[in-house]
Amino acid sequence: MADDPLSTPPPPGSPPPDPSASEHPVPVIDARREGGVWTAEPHPLDAQYEDHPHQRSIREKMFDITAWGWIKLAGLCLAVGALLRVADINPFSPGFTLGGALASLAKAVGDIAAWAVVYGWLPALLGVIVVMPIWLLWRLLSVPFRR
Repeated sequence: MADDPLSTPPPPGSPPPDPSASEHPVPVIDARREGGVWTAEPHPLDAQYEDHPHQRSIREKMFDITAWGWIKLAGLCLAVGALLRVADINPFSPGFTLGGALASLAKAVGDIAAWAVVYGWLPALLGVIVVMPIWLLWRLLSVPFRR
């Protein structure tokens, strides 16, 4: 290993090596970008969270949802409720069984798929006729404001 450039001693007259520097320095890379320059400096707001991290309560963990999250949840509830109505599934009826519900649900999904193949193109075509001109006009009007 005498030919290894890392194990050879420094030439005479050179300054002594810095004891704090490691033999193989690793560059520090930070994901922060300030003013177009990458920096390894910690963000000033990070210091306040290092000593006292905020512990979220159970209420915050469970219900701290954005407005868009609540809208998506409501849409999911509506879609599941509509699917259960189409499949004629009532979980509160005395004769309710999970097997019967799954069979009814599979039949309803098949019926919806068959309807979409036969008649689904008409609502899609009407939607395209209404939406596409508005979308194209919006794109045209917003061109000066896009980068």
